[in-house]
Amino acid sequence: MRISVIIPSYNRAHILEKTIPTYFQPGVEEVLLIDDCSTDSTKKVAEKLKKIFPKLKYYRMEKNSKQTGAKNKGIELADKNNEYIYFGDDDALLMENSIKFLTETMKKYNADLVGAKALYFKNKKELRNIDKFIKKFKKITNKKIVDFNKLYFNFEKETEIPVEIPVTHAYFLIKKEAIGEVRFSLDYKGNCFREETDFILQIYKQGKKIMYDSRAIGINLPRIEASGGAHLKGIIGKIKWNYSAIKNNNIFIEKHYEYLKENKLVKRSKINLKILFVFQQINIILKSQIKKIINIIKIGSF
Repeated sequence: MRISVIIPSYNRAHILEKTIPTYFQPGVEEVLLIDDCSTDSTKKVAEKLKKIFPKLKYYRMEKNSKQTGAKNKGIELADKNNEYIYFGDDDALLMENSIKFLTETMKKYNADLVGAKALYFKNKKELRNIDKFIKKFKKITNKKIVDFNKLYFNFEKETEIPVEIPVTHAYFLIKKEAIGEVRFSLDYKGNCFREETDFILQIYKQGKKIMYDSRAIGINLPRIEASGGAHLKGIIGKIKWNYSAIKNNNIFIEKHYEYLKENKLVKRSKINLKILFVFQQINIILKSQIKKIINIIKIGSF
């Protein structure tokens, strides 16, 4: 199998030397780093990495086009001889053998798209012992992986065998022929929340087979280390991010609600889904601030 890896990047020069090397796994013929007009030293770091990894290809966008535009450019630039594309993130580590597991599942189940488990380091301490961190997510539960009716997506879930689902996380391997004319929608602005769900659902609507393999794992670096990208600092930055997520979620619902309803993937009304998501985002902000207050109290008590 010949695979192109596409990684959009914006102002993440400080972590690229940690993340990019993890994508050079057996079967990967090229890693396309698409620089979305970064204002830091991304180009310099890319040139340094190219000396170590000749299969790394660097392309700088003419204008900032968000991750959707960068991914579409990656699809355009991918080597025509490569039959598969893996989409990764510039702030995530791809665990060893993940590409192998995804390709195995694709062959065994004749799948068109296979998604990986997605985990998130909360702090640098977890990063020091990755094996221990991964083991925390090995317990098998009865929770669903995807529940559109609750706008619930559990891509941390461990499964005994790969399972078929309608959408996966942003970390996925796909047959290039399955992409066809489908592209990441430029309707999603700001943080482009739901852009990957939109893309994958477009693929699913065409009758393509989508699988989830929890053996393959991508892990996002802790937020304190992975600055840059679509995230802004501070409480105002978080509120802006969540507000952007709400706007993009509304776009997604307007675009796909009828299909989801007709195929019994949702029971709630369109407005109910939108309101549900608003409350989910408010809850995220409140939880984050409560944790900060508790930590301040703990520090002050010593």
